[in-house]
Amino acid sequence: MQTVVLNLQVHHSFIVNISKITQITQEDVLINGEHIPIVDSYREEVREKVIKGSC
Repeated sequence: MQTVVLNLQVHHSFIVNISKITQITQEDVLINGEHIPIVDSYREEVREKVIKGSC
């Protein structure tokens, strides 16, 4: 069986593994207790792939 790791850019300086996201808000994602900001230019993609589950 092949394992698929889904990474998503949420900020110009951050690419995150979707499976590690523990919480998401309009402004940031939470991974291991760290808040990572979601910038406007990636917000719609993050919403589509994480919240709507289109990954």
